[in-house]
Amino acid sequence: MSTQQRQPEGGLLQSRGWAVFQEAAGVRVAVVAERTQPIFCHVLTLPIVGRYLYVPRGVPQISEHLPQLRALAARYDCAWIRLEPLEKHWDVQEGVHSPHDMQPRCVLQMDLTPDKDALLAQMKSKTRYNIRLAQKKGVEVSVYRHGEPGADEALAAFVTLIAATAQRKGVVFHPRTYYEQMFAHVAHESGTDIMLYVARYDGVVVAANLVTVCGDVATYLHGATSDAHRSVMAPFLLQWRQITDAKKRGCRWYDFGGVFGDNSDTGKAGITRFKKGFAPHVAPLCLPGAYDVVCVPWRYRLYRVLERAKRAWRTLRT
Repeated sequence: MSTQQRQPEGGLLQSRGWAVFQEAAGVRVAVVAERTQPIFCHVLTLPIVGRYLYVPRGVPQISEHLPQLRALAARYDCAWIRLEPLEKHWDVQEGVHSPHDMQPRCVLQMDLTPDKDALLAQMKSKTRYNIRLAQKKGVEVSVYRHGEPGADEALAAFVTLIAATAQRKGVVFHPRTYYEQMFAHVAHESGTDIMLYVARYDGVVVAANLVTVCGDVATYLHGATSDAHRSVMAPFLLQWRQITDAKKRGCRWYDFGGVFGDNSDTGKAGITRFKKGFAPHVAPLCLPGAYDVVCVPWRYRLYRVLERAKRAWRTLRT
């Protein structure tokens, strides 16, 4: 099975559609114009230490492109280059592990080759039960694309659920405009697509997910669930509809996004347990994580000192 087939998100983060979205969301996007495929980079800025160059994952054999990336970093006065290699053994000795990953290291991908009955049969029995329970309870699923009737209202409901979920779990999510720009721009003539799936119970939106397609991979990218009507198990039916729709359009893989280890916090453990219920026998696809290639040593050292101070401060506050 090739690296290209098993890329997280199908290479979405290196697609032209994703680059267009990032620019619309206010990120400066710089491009290394390679012959086969352009490499999209983000010029990001931190207080005190200034700019660094982030190369989102999706570039095979990224070490081969380091001379061009170093030149680009110099042009934008970036102190380091943050890479996300696809290969476990990548050939850059000067790269150091980043203090944190930009994307989850491990994702769960379901092979959509088997028929629907086989896909259901491989799930945990509780997951199958919850899918059927949601159907029995009358949960209804709708799908929207940007510009279609009802899409604006559905996106507003999704953002409301995102905000409520963030408050409930004490975490920070992207602002409303981020999701609006994503929904408006990821669908692109280069081959990327994005859909908003909404589950309603008694006419009320109780769960909603953003799903992308890039190449032959459909990806569950963002989701939110209401604290009300949890007993109707809407998120299970929503995922099943997304899986079957991806299979119908010819996708080979369904990517559930990030999964986490046994030592994760309660929230991440719950997310992982939910996702693995659909593909309990599938080993996650794990990548090396983020590495930093240093261009301006003193600024990078300052960055690491500030990062350690920030973590210490958070520890003292908890």
